Amino acid sequence: MVSLFARATRTVGTTHVRHLTPVPLSAATGLVAAVYRAVERDFGMLAPPLTLHAAAPPALAATWLMLRESLLVPGRLGRAAKEAMAVEVSAANRPPRPRARRPSRPSARPRCPRRSPSS
Repeated sequence: MVSLFARATRTVGTTHVRHLTPVPLSAATGLVAAVYRAVERDFGMLAPPLTLHAAAPPALAATWLMLRESLLVPGRLGRAAKEAMAVEVSAANRPPRPRARRPSRPSARPRCPRRSPSS
C-alpha cells in the first residue's frame, strides 16, 4: 500500500527535473513501473534523482539498486547517518553558483591605445 506522503509527493519527482523529460508515474510501464513501485514502497517517495534515469530503464534499475543497497540495507551505520553523508556528498558535488553579471558601463572599460598607421 502506498503511503499518503508518497501519493502527495508523486509530482515532485518530475517537477524538479529541468533538462530531461522524466516518465510520469501514470505513464510508467514494465521495468520503469516496477522500479517506481519499489522506490515508493522502500524509500517512501519517488525521488527526483531517480526519475532522471527513467528514459533508460536498465540505468534506472541499476541506480535504484545502488541507492537502495547503500541507504536502506542494514549495516554499520543507521539510515540517518547514511542520509546525512549523502546530503554532504550532494552538496560537495553541486556546481558553484554563477556570479551575478554586472552591466558593463562604457566609461568603465579601459581604452586600448590605438596604433598609428606608421607602426
